[in-house]
Amino acid sequence: MSLTFEIDGATNPVVVRMAGTLTLGPQLTKFTKEIHAVLSAHKPARLIVDLSAIEEVDSSGLGELVVLYTSADRLCLLNPSERVSRVVSATRLTGILHQLPDLESARAWIASSP
Repeated sequence: MSLTFEIDGATNPVVVRMAGTLTLGPQLTKFTKEIHAVLSAHKPARLIVDLSAIEEVDSSGLGELVVLYTSADRLCLLNPSERVSRVVSATRLTGILHQLPDLESARAWIASSP
C-alpha cells in the first residue's frame, strides 16, 4: 500500500494525517516537499503527525520523521500503530519522537512548550 497524506496547514499546530506505508518511494518524496513548504509558512512550526493508519515504516520514513523533528519547533506522533511504535523504540528515538495516544493529549503537549 502506498503512502497517502493530508496536511491541515491552516492551523498551528499543523496536523498531518498519514495512511499506508511510510517507506522510500515517490509518495514520500511528494510528502517531503509539501510538508516542508507548509512548515516554512508557520513560525514557530508545531506539528502533530497522525500515524494511526501507518502500517509500516522503513529507514527512509523514519529519517523523514527525524528531519521533521529538526525542522519543527515542536513535534509529536499521534497514536502510532504498535508496529511503528516498536520501530521508534528500537531505534532509540522515543526521546525526540514523542508518542501520544489522542489528539487532545497531543495538542496539550504541543501547547505546553515555552
